[in-house]
Amino acid sequence: MKYYCRNQFMIRVASLPAKMFQEFAEVEHPTLPYFNSSGFNCNLFKEAIIIASPDLFNSLVNMPKTEKKLRNIEQSIIKYSIRSSTRPTPYGMFAGVALGEFADKSKLVFDEKEYIRDIQVDVEWLYCLIHILERDINILNSLQVRFNPLCYSFGSRIVNPSYTNHGENVFQISNVNKDMRYTKLISLIEELARKLVPYSELKQVIQEKYPDVSKKKIDTTLMMLLENEYLYTNLRIPPYHNNTLEYLYNIIKRIPAAEKYTLVIKELIRLFNEYKMEESKVEILEQIYALMESLVCKKNYIAVNKGLKMNENNLSGAVKKQVEKFVNTLSLIPVAVGESTHLGAFKRAFIEAFGYGVEVNLKDIINVNGFNGLQYVGVSEYNVSAREKEIKNIIDQKIQTAVKLGKESISLAKEDFSNISQNENDNCHAISFDINFYVSQKFTDNGHETCNLTVAPNGGAIQAGAMFQRFSSVLDEQLMNNYNTLYKEEIDLTSNYYELVEIRESFSAGRLGNLVNTNKNYNYCVVLDGCSEEKEGILSAYDLSIGLSFHGELYIYSSKLKKHIKIVTDNMVNPELNSPLFRLLKDISDEYEDKPLSRIFNLTKNEYIYTPRILLEGVVISPKTWKFSFHNDKLDCLEEFQEAFTQLANQYEMDDYILVYQKDNRLLLNRKKKWGVKLIYAIARKDSFVKISEVPEGMLNSQVVSDGRDNKYMSEITFSFLCKEGRYINEKELNTKVGIERSLQADNKKFYLGENGWMYLKLYGARNRQNMILIKCLKELLDDIECERYFFLRYADDAPHLRLRIKFDSENKMYKYMPRVLTWIRFLQNPVC
Repeated sequence: MKYYCRNQFMIRVASLPAKMFQEFAEVEHPTLPYFNSSGFNCNLFKEAIIIASPDLFNSLVNMPKTEKKLRNIEQSIIKYSIRSSTRPTPYGMFAGVALGEFADKSKLVFDEKEYIRDIQVDVEWLYCLIHILERDINILNSLQVRFNPLCYSFGSRIVNPSYTNHGENVFQISNVNKDMRYTKLISLIEELARKLVPYSELKQVIQEKYPDVSKKKIDTTLMMLLENEYLYTNLRIPPYHNNTLEYLYNIIKRIPAAEKYTLVIKELIRLFNEYKMEESKVEILEQIYALMESLVCKKNYIAVNKGLKMNENNLSGAVKKQVEKFVNTLSLIPVAVGESTHLGAFKRAFIEAFGYGVEVNLKDIINVNGFNGLQYVGVSEYNVSAREKEIKNIIDQKIQTAVKLGKESISLAKEDFSNISQNENDNCHAISFDINFYVSQKFTDNGHETCNLTVAPNGGAIQAGAMFQRFSSVLDEQLMNNYNTLYKEEIDLTSNYYELVEIRESFSAGRLGNLVNTNKNYNYCVVLDGCSEEKEGILSAYDLSIGLSFHGELYIYSSKLKKHIKIVTDNMVNPELNSPLFRLLKDISDEYEDKPLSRIFNLTKNEYIYTPRILLEGVVISPKTWKFSFHNDKLDCLEEFQEAFTQLANQYEMDDYILVYQKDNRLLLNRKKKWGVKLIYAIARKDSFVKISEVPEGMLNSQVVSDGRDNKYMSEITFSFLCKEGRYINEKELNTKVGIERSLQADNKKFYLGENGWMYLKLYGARNRQNMILIKCLKELLDDIECERYFFLRYADDAPHLRLRIKFDSENKMYKYMPRVLTWIRFLQNPVC
């Protein structure tokens, strides 16, 4: 498949000039007095610090007395200094973003005196404030409420599968289940509050229905439902709202009991607008923090994105040709569908429970008392095909040859993979993706402009646009509109095959909400909580079904759209931080396509202490890399570690300047300076190993981005790629995705009913009702049927359940009483008491 690079790209730039890092990196022991007298003692750096860590900023204003605390502050300032001058990944004011376009020549120049700032309240802080407001009965009486549409009933229980603890779970990142008795009162509330209804009206209807129950008791019940998120108020922020503070203000400003909060929020809105316009940023932020702390005391209060105003925003068209050649070769060796899967255990359980050629509603999939499909989410399996082995063998052999010959790099090209097996399914190509590159200037001997390109550590996104949308409010509006035409093109390429549907949910760890896009770029969205009314373009979760074709392919079907859908995200939140339901839908959709981007991080089958630089079509996909493990005896003291590390670094002829990695973080440092060794030592003590790479070529001395004073800046550039060909539906797929929903499929899964007069039942979901079923409910059934005998067993293999065996004198007798038994089972599933 052929891919082309979009004409618009995103530039990501560190906030301070590269020369500031280079000056600081040569200092043997940079102390706080050094930073106070250096270029880091500037308003922009102070502003970045107070946004990223208010506690650190306060410590700098009011210096602690103890030596240990001073050392900790010093280490933090060193890390933030490195970040602000070397790392372009956007984080508050530590880096900025802008859009650019391809032209004849490269020239990327921004105005260092003026920035675009977007400020929003931190989502975790906002969730906490909403929680406080909802618990005030005087405010609650003036709000509207809605029953959480994701809740479902089973038997005598009702389950909330999307409990987030109001976004206050700092360490519990995944949403959890809650369940309670499904009484007639709860059933009534669910019926009355299917759409937003005034809390006072809901309470009045309940009072009329239950005149003997006190108003206080009704309030207690409703507030309990709110606390456990069976009910939501209209204070909950709906998806795609780009000014959450104003949304909240517009609801509570007419509520007398909320006056205290209204006055503070009104002043915050004024200060937010002032912050975007005025010069004294730190002083304004201090006022904002003081006001926010008066309502809710938290570690973080705001989220800020920084936009750059570009004087020149062009890259040479030669770069576009270079990245297109690279991507079109990369697309020939993707990690194919099925090589790595999170769905193996789920698929096997699905086949066992439902068989092939069936679609099962999502409610039945997640029911904890039934199939309980979410228990299988997140289990990784690897199925290495012969084709995958061929690809990795080619790369491994080149690495081993390079190491043997003492070469620093290996080069890969399209011709190296010309003899590998073709992918069995030629209709699984990726439609779009983003890739992030380090870009530095380079000129050929005859003066022609070109670039050094290195894939950046965070790689990119498997869906084009996902890396852009979080910053849409600080990017040039016209260029952003031009860029966003990508979404219509992608929809047109796939609409005959499936509908692209974005997925949204609230987070247990509220701060993740700061990373989510606020613009809706797809026609449809499915929301996994009750924060959105059902309206055009919004799909309910239980509109969806999961299907399995006769060829064993999982897919998602929408009853409303009457077509298959692919779940996508338009942001860079790691799906592992989402709920199990979110991950299940995303995992199924991700297996619709091969993954070219995954190849960059899945190059070899062997682990190497040292890996030479790897280039594909002239683009560095992996710099020279070292991974050292250290025994505990080398981690006991800094001096012993320094000696061991220096010996390894010299043995492998490591450069003075290196990149050190720890999970998503990376630090550029000078390994020969004491402060650099201390940072490496801290990582080694925590992880028992250190991953290091060379600095990409040109990153230190040939930066492509500058400011109006000709200061050079370290940067990354994000390019989006779109396939020139869409997905097609072949005859095979038309015949295998049948779209039939059935409880019992005699054709697809064989059930031998009534053999020798026996009826076999497995009763899941009984939980603590097993004794009641055996003593009372079973007796009522046996009184109505003519059976010879019966027996039961209590089992707890997949989940606690009863196994009931009933013997009739013939198969005909068994069939005669089957309707009565089915009626009895339905009663067990749905008693409302």
